[in-house]
Amino acid sequence: MIKAAGVLLWRERAPMQVEVALIHRRAYDDWTFPKGKSEPGESYLQTAYRECIEETGFTPIFGGHLGETDYKYDGEKKRVFYWMAKAIQADVAFAPNAEVDKLFWMSAKEARHFLSYHEDRDILRRFMRAERHSQVMIFLRHAKAIKRDEWLGEDSDRPLSHIGQLQSSRIAANLRMYGVEEVHSSDAIRCLDTARAVADSLRLDVNSSDKLSEDYYERDGNAAAEYIDVLLNRSRNVIICGHHPILQDMLLAFDNGKECGKSLEKLSPADYWVIHRVGRRIVSVDSVPAPVIEKTN
Repeated sequence: MIKAAGVLLWRERAPMQVEVALIHRRAYDDWTFPKGKSEPGESYLQTAYRECIEETGFTPIFGGHLGETDYKYDGEKKRVFYWMAKAIQADVAFAPNAEVDKLFWMSAKEARHFLSYHEDRDILRRFMRAERHSQVMIFLRHAKAIKRDEWLGEDSDRPLSHIGQLQSSRIAANLRMYGVEEVHSSDAIRCLDTARAVADSLRLDVNSSDKLSEDYYERDGNAAAEYIDVLLNRSRNVIICGHHPILQDMLLAFDNGKECGKSLEKLSPADYWVIHRVGRRIVSVDSVPAPVIEKTN
């Protein structure tokens, strides 16, 4: 199966006046959304982000996952994963490239008539039903640490394993498209090392707090959710790096967090939830697995 990813790129020139970007590919003489095949070792998020920049010139901030489309290409099944992506620049002068010779901004109504494929019209319908104006709060479980029975010091000082170091260095590539403004972390070393790798890549500082730690959680089970409660009063995109099951309890700070948490799977090391929220209400959650680390002999 051919694996690919793309975006529905959108902007709002005036309140309630949404425009979406369509590209024309000269090789196929079609109108579609920015998309392309994944490169070796690249996640779908990375593919969608790269293809958007390469084909349109716009650097986007990602919103929620819009699902995927399946169709046949040269006799082989092709699956394309899509995200909504907001154009953050006011305007960019489009430069034709090897694949795309035109880019038009238009209303959703116009786009329905321009789009060449019914699969793309389905993605457009999903976008128009989705909540576009949201912030993200990313709950990241620390990367893989040295095993407890292999560490003689305090558990809070237990560092990342070699695999965990590789995971943490690669996580940031899947987070740069969310417009993150702050990074928060438990003060446990395995969390701090994970958070610092991400923050350094995003050119941010790490806000460390013992209230997000396992030791504090044992004394006060509400402290972590109260910490999140404060962050929810601000309209900022943030990452919180912590421990399981504390991350699960942090969901209780949201108005509908308990209900949403029932459908979410447990986070393994270096997994994370991208929580799309409006105020204190969760509108959607994307579960993202840890980066794949190839074992070497």
